[in-house]
Amino acid sequence: MLEKWESMLTISGEVEVDVHEWFQSLIEEMITRRFLPTGKNIHSWKRERQISKSFTKLIDGRKRKFSDGPKLKADEEECLKDIADSGL
Repeated sequence: MLEKWESMLTISGEVEVDVHEWFQSLIEEMITRRFLPTGKNIHSWKRERQISKSFTKLIDGRKRKFSDGPKLKADEEECLKDIADSGL
């Protein structure tokens, strides 16, 4: 959008823009890029699900480890190692 405005610059460096038209165009682009099932969006949605599942698995594993009460420092170090190994 900014490139289009730059191409419309006059000698004085001003641009006259029909705001309604540009806002409508901007909203259409935002909706299209976010909600329509394009290849890029499908890939992005799949990644979001994978990340969410990974976090859920990690959290559930920690809940199981610490559900028996306070643990030793070795357990804390093991959790930190798990985080480092998972790349999170």
